Amino acid sequence: MKTRRHGALLLLLAAALLLAEAALAIEPARDLAADGAEAARRGVPVLLAVTRADCEYCAALKREILEPMRLSGDEPGRVLIREVDVDSRREVTGFDGARASGWSVADGYEAMFTPTVLIVGPTGVELVERIIGLNTPEMYGWYLDRAIDEATAVMAHAAAAQQPMGGNP
Repeated sequence: MKTRRHGALLLLLAAALLLAEAALAIEPARDLAADGAEAARRGVPVLLAVTRADCEYCAALKREILEPMRLSGDEPGRVLIREVDVDSRREVTGFDGARASGWSVADGYEAMFTPTVLIVGPTGVELVERIIGLNTPEMYGWYLDRAIDEATAVMAHAAAAQQPMGGNP
């Protein structure tokens, strides 16, 4: 009887750990066109984290910077975060609606070093200077916050420029 209870407890613990790990995972890029539409609706940029499976710096970026950002509520309120894994075999729908590999998406941005963080607008256009590597982890969050704020300002300025000036023609 005790063995059954222990087995059930171990199974529940394993399931809880898997759920906790899934809750911490950065959402992989699947449909960037849909993400762009969602970003436009919310008025926020899209953060593309270009990663690869065997990159310890990529794992640190996700664990120490991006996952805490997501859990704090920055995502999706301030930015949509998507991971572009250059090693993944999963196809991604690009901002243009075309299907491509993660490698092809990264290559389209000429982002072949990992990790690279791109902050793009709803159509996939880069809004600010990309962040390549993870050379100052203690300052990275600050750099990233500044880049997101700058990208949001660029989007707001572009939206304001498209608004009619009012009054009679």
